[in-house]
Amino acid sequence: MMSSAGKYYPLSYTNLSHHLKECSLYTAIFPEDFNIPVSKLVKLWIAEGFLNLVKSKSLEDIVYEYLLDLVDRSLILVGKQNSVGKIKICKIHDLIRDFCTREAKKEMFFHISDRSLHDIPRGTSLRRLSIQPHRASVFACDVQKLSSVISIFSFGRCFYDSVRHLNPRPLRVFVMEKNTFLWYST
Repeated sequence: MMSSAGKYYPLSYTNLSHHLKECSLYTAIFPEDFNIPVSKLVKLWIAEGFLNLVKSKSLEDIVYEYLLDLVDRSLILVGKQNSVGKIKICKIHDLIRDFCTREAKKEMFFHISDRSLHDIPRGTSLRRLSIQPHRASVFACDVQKLSSVISIFSFGRCFYDSVRHLNPRPLRVFVMEKNTFLWYST
């Protein structure tokens, strides 16, 4: 059952421009209750190519405008601000995250897995993968299924052994725990 506030999230999402929809969905790729550093989010949105470029503005300014727009629509929560009020940490409400996760799955925007890639049907074009193991165990990974992936997030140590021989060529983003590796397509 959806709360009364939860009924408005799909409406807020539906009225977003395409690039803001992508940014909104992307925040749900992080684990539940995760503190998302805005400095990292800026780099990720740029690496993913979600921005509608404007000649007179820097990429960072555009990203921050997107962030403020999503905050104003209550799709992103402010976690921490610096002394002049600029957002340093943001979060996503559990209900919004649930909605975004369902929407992302429907649109094949990203996939969240906690154990393996075996639950992904063959032939699925997997673009973004977030690995969020509930316990420390080896993540069963068929590297063949990662051939179309452009972004990988791993929030547990168990994934490293599965991808250490992965060719990073098609990747734009590779996040393992607290490290972020960004590749820009040429």
